Amino acid sequence: ASILEQREGELIRFRWHRDHDQHACFEFVIHHSELTGGKSLEIIDYITPDEAEDTEHFWNNLIGRLRLSLGVPE
Repeated sequence: ASILEQREGELIRFRWHRDHDQHACFEFVIHHSELTGGKSLEIIDYITPDEAEDTEHFWNNLIGRLRLSLGVPE
């Protein structure tokens, strides 16, 4: 994937090399809560409706692996 945009500690946006649609990208956004001091990760994937089911499984698998490696319960 190629980086399209990056803001240190806030956002990174990518486009897959194999994707010919210039508007198809995905991004990770880190949200900071001033109230709790916590952070959350938002993943946004710009896809077509026919890709929704496969893409959901793809990200759920990756998030599950991330949680496991961090020791975070589901």
